[in-house]
Amino acid sequence: MMPSCITTYASKPALAPKTQLVDVIKDGRYDNHNAFVDESKYSLEEILDSVEMISYNIKYSVSYKDKEGLDVVEEKELGFLGSGVVIEKKGGKAYILTNSHVVTEPDFGDLPDGVKFEKISEKITIIKKGVLLDTEIEAKRVASDSTLDVALLEVEDGGFKKFPYKIGNSKDLRPGDFVYIAGNPQGIEDYVLNGNVSKVNYPYNPDWFMIGCDVQGGYSGGAVIAIRDGEYELVGLVVATLVRRVEGDVDALGGYGIAIKINPIMDFVNKHLDKAKTAQQEVCP
Repeated sequence: MMPSCITTYASKPALAPKTQLVDVIKDGRYDNHNAFVDESKYSLEEILDSVEMISYNIKYSVSYKDKEGLDVVEEKELGFLGSGVVIEKKGGKAYILTNSHVVTEPDFGDLPDGVKFEKISEKITIIKKGVLLDTEIEAKRVASDSTLDVALLEVEDGGFKKFPYKIGNSKDLRPGDFVYIAGNPQGIEDYVLNGNVSKVNYPYNPDWFMIGCDVQGGYSGGAVIAIRDGEYELVGLVVATLVRRVEGDVDALGGYGIAIKINPIMDFVNKHLDKAKTAQQEVCP
C-alpha cells in the first residue's frame, strides 16, 4: 500500500523590524538596491496616483486610384494607449508629461505613388481610473518635441495628483543604479517593474539612457524612479524598448528599455509651462 502524501505548511517566523540602511548610508548618490528606500516616508502607491493612462485616437483618410482608374477614398481610425506623469498643477489645470509619439499621428512611412494621407481628426484623452467605471477627460497638447520625444499636455484639474517627490538629476545616474518604472503596459493600469540603469547614454540620442527593464507597449511616457539616500526621485520617462533589425524583420529584445533623461525633459517643461501659464492668465483676467 502506497503511503498517502500529506502537504504540510511551515509557519513563518516573526519578522524582525526592518533596518533602514539609509540611516547609516548617506552619500548623495543614487542607490543600487530598493532596500535603501525609507518606506516609512515614501510610497510607490503615492507615485502611481500621479501616473495616468493616455489614449490617442486618430481618424484619417487614404485616397488613391484603383486598377480601373477610379478615385477611392477610405476612412480609417486608429487608437493608441500610453502613460503620462502629472508634473504640475496650477490655476485649475493639470499638466501631464508623456512621449510625443504617444499623442502624435503615427508615421506611415513613404506612401506608394498616387496614395494620399489626410488627417480628419484627433483626440487625446486621459483615462482616470475609477472604482466602477473609468472617466475620460479630454486633453490638449501644450507643446511637443519629436527629437527628445516629449509632449506636455493640459487638462482641467479634476482631482489629479502631482508627482509627490523630488525631481532628480540625471547627470548623477551611474550604471547599476536601481530604478522602478511605473506605467500602463498593454493597457494594464498601475504596473510597476524594477531594474537598473544599464547605460547612462544611448548611442543614438545623448538625451536618452538605457534601463534593464522589460518595456512593453503602453509603458511609453511612464515614470522612471530612482532612489537617493532613501528617497524616491523622478529621473526620466520611459520611451521605447530595444529592437533588433535582421534582414528587414524587427524583433523586440525582452529585458531592455530606453528612457529619456529628466534634465532635458525639465528644460522643455519649464520653457513651455511658463508660456502656458502666461496664456492662461491672459485669457482669465
